[in-house]
Amino acid sequence: MIEDGMTGTGDVAMRLEGVVKRFGDVVAVDHIDFDIRRSEFFSLLGPSGCGKTTTLRMLAGFEHPTEGRILIEGNDAADTPPHRRDTNMVFQSYALFPHMTVAQNVAFGPQRKRSGKHEVEAAVRDALTTVRMDDYAGRYPRELSGGQQQRVALARALANRPAVLLLDEPLGALDLKLREEMQFELKRIQRDVGISFVYVTHDQGEAITMSDRIAVMNGGRVEHLGTPEEIYLRPATRFVAGFIGQASFLPCRVEAASADAARVVLPGGVLATAGGAADGCQAGTDAVLMLRPEHVRLSAADPGRPGCFPARVVEEVFQGAVVRYGLEAAEGARLTAITPLAERLDPAAEGRAWVSWASEWAYVLPAGDVDA
Repeated sequence: MIEDGMTGTGDVAMRLEGVVKRFGDVVAVDHIDFDIRRSEFFSLLGPSGCGKTTTLRMLAGFEHPTEGRILIEGNDAADTPPHRRDTNMVFQSYALFPHMTVAQNVAFGPQRKRSGKHEVEAAVRDALTTVRMDDYAGRYPRELSGGQQQRVALARALANRPAVLLLDEPLGALDLKLREEMQFELKRIQRDVGISFVYVTHDQGEAITMSDRIAVMNGGRVEHLGTPEEIYLRPATRFVAGFIGQASFLPCRVEAASADAARVVLPGGVLATAGGAADGCQAGTDAVLMLRPEHVRLSAADPGRPGCFPARVVEEVFQGAVVRYGLEAAEGARLTAITPLAERLDPAAEGRAWVSWASEWAYVLPAGDVDA
């Protein structure tokens, strides 16, 4: 039987088996196992020091595992140096050759492979067309914007047609607007060229926007591997829930729980339901109910639905299209709600609100997990 996160060998571009990386007494990567599938956009996501960049460097061959194996296209890569692996890497710093034109930068890889002249020209033309930089072939890096330089670095990596493209926080040096535009461009490019992208980031928005699957790392381990929707709506741990997006955690006591449904008692004795529970949430145990702010409904009067409870509004922040509310309920329980501007609470509510949610949008997590 294949373990979660592992697939059959036919559709696998890379496989990590029991990979550990130690630097002296420090364990940077601690027994990780997962596959990177062909033609998928795979992200390694986590805070600084979680082991994601070390993992990427091991995939590239710049670091060697202390234990375990890395397979590329089914072959053990232990003795394969970086320049002989069927991978290419794109760095945050772009690392373009300043004395070469755009076309010369992109041609560098195919030329090192001793490809023929016409083959090199075709590779350069195809790569620049893919990143929409064909009109800039004769320019030098200093004549390009940051976003254009990033596209050239990407084209240079793609020109070799690697089985896997490794990207180390490549959008980190761009301003916010350009970074958001490049997220959609990177996903388009990955879809067009049809090769596997492995993307390292600490930015949850980037990972959710671009990825087919995400491995959320913490303390050198993978805490949750799944699709963006799975990780956002059904996180494996409280750390993952807090790191991916915003979430409120209401203390509760579990009455009944399964993967598809749960019933809990909230502060003040309110009986509430949820769309499921993570492992470790058995009946009779303490837990937390996770609610995303956009799933919390507020009303000025009791809507009469099961699970509703009153709360005091302690903060109201106008954010353009939405209003963000900070709320305090029974026994000091705190939560956040984000509502459309059209559903803003009436001032006549005088700082009081009734809180409710649709059961399928709530999720129960073990109380013992560590916050992000």
